[in-house]
Amino acid sequence: MDPSGLTWTIHLAKEMPAKLCLVLFGYGAAMLAWWYFLPVPAALILPLVALTSAMSEFLFPVTYIIDDSGISQKCLPFFHRHIAWNDIRRASAGRDGFFVTTLRIPSRLDQFRGIRITPRGNDAAVRAVITDRMNRMREGLAT
Repeated sequence: MDPSGLTWTIHLAKEMPAKLCLVLFGYGAAMLAWWYFLPVPAALILPLVALTSAMSEFLFPVTYIIDDSGISQKCLPFFHRHIAWNDIRRASAGRDGFFVTTLRIPSRLDQFRGIRITPRGNDAAVRAVITDRMNRMREGLAT
């Protein structure tokens, strides 16, 4: 693979404006419910931060980088995931893209130990790189 690797950015909120309306409705409902049970203005920060953290991959642009060191996912300056090729134990393709994880068998911890890769227009290139690397890992040739 060339040193630059594959890099692309997606922004799901821009791609799915109907779902963005649903998310904003959910924010409003959560804020109203929180205000009902705890009517302190400063306390509204907690559900706002929690919801934004949970929805960050949808609300903000996500940049994927696949290079010789591994697979990285960046969303905002403080959210960065990286899995080195040597640490990847399982890769699978799904309807929305690919999933790589450090766990050998499926588990409820997958979402915390893996990266869901959403390719846009470069599905074949991403599939080729992941397949090549996984085959090299099986053969013991990975660096």
